[in-house]
Amino acid sequence: MFDVGDKIVYPTNGVGIIDEIKTMEISGTQEEFYIIRIVSDNSKIMIPKSKLGDVGIRGLISDDELEKLLEILKSGSSPLELSNKWSKRQREYQEIIKNGSIFDITRILKNLSELQQEKELSYSEKKIFENVKRMIISEMAHVKNIDLDKAEEMINALI
Repeated sequence: MFDVGDKIVYPTNGVGIIDEIKTMEISGTQEEFYIIRIVSDNSKIMIPKSKLGDVGIRGLISDDELEKLLEILKSGSSPLELSNKWSKRQREYQEIIKNGSIFDITRILKNLSELQQEKELSYSEKKIFENVKRMIISEMAHVKNIDLDKAEEMINALI
């Protein structure tokens, strides 16, 4: 599926690099594990190869998919239909982030950006906003092979 050195996206942590693929014995069963280094903070995560789909790990998006992502940010309104009640909306945001779809995460950014223009975001909303923005910026920087500051400028210009 993935090889050592491949860049991947871990939905709740952002871009990572496969540093090692290791076979370990757990409870008498041999299991292959991916050792993933998260780029943003150099933390390491070990995930069984059999569980990659369950946690939503995926490869980086393509250039064409990046263009689609930028179109979502350029569009006039957010395509997300979420609850008006903050507590329910927060759960909806968390589920979308766990799903791992960069397009849905982009829709969260767009939604919160629009909400921010109407009123001040709550502390939790600001945290989600910054988290999804960071995830998008990181993936964009790796796809376009640009630095994070340049990617952030491009995203800020769209929102």
